[in-house]
Amino acid sequence: SQIIPSFIPIAKDSLDINFDINEKSIVKINKIIIKGNDTTKENVIRRDIDIFPNQIFSQSDLMESYRRLAMLNYFESIVPDIKPINEEEVDVIFELVEKGSGQLNFTAGYSGLYGFTGGGGFNFPNFLGTGQNVSLNYQRGISNQQSVTPQNQDAMKSNQTFSISYTEPRLFDTSNLIGISASYQEQGQNSIYG
Repeated sequence: SQIIPSFIPIAKDSLDINFDINEKSIVKINKIIIKGNDTTKENVIRRDIDIFPNQIFSQSDLMESYRRLAMLNYFESIVPDIKPINEEEVDVIFELVEKGSGQLNFTAGYSGLYGFTGGGGFNFPNFLGTGQNVSLNYQRGISNQQSVTPQNQDAMKSNQTFSISYTEPRLFDTSNLIGISASYQEQGQNSIYG
């Protein structure tokens, strides 16, 4: 619809406001065009779009698709656009600007118990443009304490943790999520697996 407001003064301190509303004809969606996805695969984007070709165009469905794409957190900007084809059809265009797709981290520190510690890891929230999440982290402590007793000294020399995880948010393009994670922790001569 097209809404045109008009203001008509009726006195020094008041006016009438009229809204002329021109309803436009009902149109169908011809094509849904996606632009700017250099990394993210098109099926990853399309599975979160709630509108389809030959469907009657709805502004609320378009905005719901925009919201769902924004929730993925893969894009810096999403600009939906409507391009009229004729009196009965429109194309819907999504112009996307992708975010950087990975994070790398390093840590270093000193602890009175474990001495110097350090490590790092990475996280890919849109791994290879497939929407999958892969992360890996490793941390190690280097202890050369002289204050521990001789019986405990060997048990305090090593401290390390390792973890890896994988998440598929849409298994076979359905709404089913699957994930797997593994961890390893070693303190002295004790090891813990998860």
